[in-house]
Amino acid sequence: MVVGAFPLFKLASLAVKQISKPIANSLKTTAKQSDFFRKYVCIWPGQGYHWLETKVKMKLMGLAGPEKVPLLSEQKAVDVGAELLGESLVFGVAAALLFLEYRRGQKKEEAKEQKQNEKLFELHSQVKELELLVETNAAQVRELTRLVHSKDS
Repeated sequence: MVVGAFPLFKLASLAVKQISKPIANSLKTTAKQSDFFRKYVCIWPGQGYHWLETKVKMKLMGLAGPEKVPLLSEQKAVDVGAELLGESLVFGVAAALLFLEYRRGQKKEEAKEQKQNEKLFELHSQVKELELLVETNAAQVRELTRLVHSKDS
C-alpha cells in the first residue's frame, strides 16, 4: 500500500504543477487588464525587478552603472510584474509540494525509527528476562551442587 502511495503522490503533485501554470497565465492576463492589479500588484514589483536586474547585471559586468536606474514604461512594468506574479505562483505551488513531500518522507522516517525503537526495547526486555533466568538457573545449580556435596559428606 505504501509503495503505491508514493507514485500516486508524485502524479498528484505533477498534476497540481501543471494545473497551476494555466492558472498563473490566467492571473497574468487578469492582472494586465485590471486597474487595481496594474497599479498595486504589477507595476511596483515590475519596476523593482527591473531596478534589481539592472544593478546586478552592471555589477556582474564590472561596470559602475547609472546612479539612478531609469523606470520602465507603465506597460513594460505591468508585463514584467504580471510575469513575476505568475512565476511566483508556479514557484509557490512547487515549493509547497516540495515541502509536503519532505514532510511525508520525514513522517515515514519517524515511523520507521519508532518501529525500530520498539523492536530494540522488546529485545532489551527479552535480554533482561534471559539474564534473570540464567541467574535463577545458576542459583539452582549451586543449590543442587551444595546438596550433592552435603549428601556425599
